Amino acid sequence: MAGAILILLLLAAPGGEVTVEPLEGQPLHGRLVELSGEKVVIDESGSLKTLDPKQLQSVELGGVAVSERPQVWVDLIDGSLLPARSFQSAGGKATLESILGERVDITTRSIRAIRFQSQTPEIAVQWQDLLRLEPAGDMVVLRKTGTREVEEEGKPPRSVTETVLDQLEGTILEVTPAGAKFDFDGDKIDVKREKMEGIIFLQLAKRNLPPAVCRLKTIEGAIWSVRTLELKGETVSLTTTSGVNQSLPLASLSQIDFGIGNVLFLADIDQELKQGEISFQPKNMISSFKQLTAPRKNKSAAGDPLSIKGVKFAKGLSLHSRTRLDVLVPEGYRQFRTSAGIDDAAGPTANFQLKILGDNKELFTRQFSADQAAEAFPIELDLKGIRRLTLVVEEGPGQDFGDTLVLANARLTK
Repeated sequence: MAGAILILLLLAAPGGEVTVEPLEGQPLHGRLVELSGEKVVIDESGSLKTLDPKQLQSVELGGVAVSERPQVWVDLIDGSLLPARSFQSAGGKATLESILGERVDITTRSIRAIRFQSQTPEIAVQWQDLLRLEPAGDMVVLRKTGTREVEEEGKPPRSVTETVLDQLEGTILEVTPAGAKFDFDGDKIDVKREKMEGIIFLQLAKRNLPPAVCRLKTIEGAIWSVRTLELKGETVSLTTTSGVNQSLPLASLSQIDFGIGNVLFLADIDQELKQGEISFQPKNMISSFKQLTAPRKNKSAAGDPLSIKGVKFAKGLSLHSRTRLDVLVPEGYRQFRTSAGIDDAAGPTANFQLKILGDNKELFTRQFSADQAAEAFPIELDLKGIRRLTLVVEEGPGQDFGDTLVLANARLTK
């Protein structure tokens, strides 16, 4: 353990420096002094700054990723993902050793699944399908490889190799480094570790979990869904939303994502789309303008980064005129924020109007024109009591093909 801590100290950012990314404004740089779900305090060049986590996107700690390959991946019911060196369980209790040598104790009722193998995209799809099942017991998942003959017209038969996942339902009695002891219809079966893809644990009843205040990421790739946390010297003590208690070295953290509980980007949630026809559509054109001008998430119609007056944005929406988007506002989210402007790739005739409605009541309207090009226009709207947010882009005079609006960092916040 001492060796692991020494490695962490060597990998940590110099002097414990962090970068705080607020939802609005410029990043802040300083030394982390205090950390909890209620406040974040940093020392910025000798000046203490107290920040509200609800106004933060993230705290970046700059740790260097650890390259050691996990031997097991543990998924908790709250969405936490813990890569580990080892895992064992018995009597409803489990213990794992993290990549950094930390011991983690968990009740098996807090574990959704454990996985022992790396997965190709095809196998990962099969694994996710199994996770969506509602079995009557624990599932031992086995990876099987076989061959079959494929016949194609005009070609000789050929053999193909296929890998599929199969499962057995029963009761997991024990998991050891060598394998698992499994009760299958009253028979006690020992399944070797190398034959298993993983184990999916029965969830007897759906638990109503409290909301997460943040998502904590570590340098070995762990993701913790956190309900409470507190900085104690060089250690962060946390409780997950599923009730797991753990202490982690501060130097092992790479990011504290407060946006998980405070912000929803429109590009990341479902929307109802209504799109009108473009006025100028040449005959015999293979792709319709309606397809070419469909809304884009996090990129322009050309596939480039979103850009307003030369400023690029990683998150946002690209909307053409004659577009209407309806978004259901989740409970607890009370504000809509974005920076709106004409896409840098839009034509010189761009002329359109943005209307924003809340439950069909107009909240905002603004005209955008290429001949009056301006910096991104900040928009902040109160959504208290509103259940449906509607974004409407209406065409102005002239041809509408170049009417493209960028809503940079369009998001709902609490």
